[in-house]
Amino acid sequence: MRSGYAPQDWRECRLAGGERAVKDRAARAVGWALYASEAPSGDNLCAAFLPEVELPCLGEEQVEALEAPLDLEEIKASIRELASGKTPGPDGLPVDFYKAFKLQLAPRLLRVYEGLGPYWREVIDNLSNNTARRIPFTWESNILGLFPRSKRHTAEVHFTDLGLIVARRLVTHRWKSPDPPPVQAWRRSLEVWVGAEKAALRMEEALGLGQIPLSISWEEMMIRLRGMGAVPDEGGLD
Repeated sequence: MRSGYAPQDWRECRLAGGERAVKDRAARAVGWALYASEAPSGDNLCAAFLPEVELPCLGEEQVEALEAPLDLEEIKASIRELASGKTPGPDGLPVDFYKAFKLQLAPRLLRVYEGLGPYWREVIDNLSNNTARRIPFTWESNILGLFPRSKRHTAEVHFTDLGLIVARRLVTHRWKSPDPPPVQAWRRSLEVWVGAEKAALRMEEALGLGQIPLSISWEEMMIRLRGMGAVPDEGGLD
């Protein structure tokens, strides 16, 4: 993900010193940059920006709470709090499925979360090493879903993995816990998650982007694909 600007807006934004907030049409969609035929000048903005940001540090009690061993009840509680009507994730399973089968899903999510240890340890090491700092490829990826409804291809959908939403809710509860459980090392990586998110928001504010929704309409997608020559000028995708 390079930026939220559509290619045709880059020259205008550069001339305006980055002060003009792009809020309409394709420029609103961060995912638009994934299909851009004209990349912005310079290096990847996120890769260039994050090393210069002073990431916030968690307090000792927060770290202990985040690193505590997971348990099934926490995961079940997080699933119960999921908002109804959420777009299904990449697996196609809606929130109602997670809620109806939380007893069966919670043990599997527990194994998934506990298995992240080695991966997140590598992420932390790379981000904390000033001589070999790099960004995990997953932080530069985006998943877009387009659902045509009737004959009007105007639906905007952004896929978010519901398993990650459950994890975020779990983390929020841990921060609020007045009595942190014992320590488990892998969850220290969430400090990096929080820091990166805040850094991205600061970058958007500095560039005058405002809040950019992570979605792209069918019509916007077709315009971009035609510009790349991926589909004919007339017609669409089967």
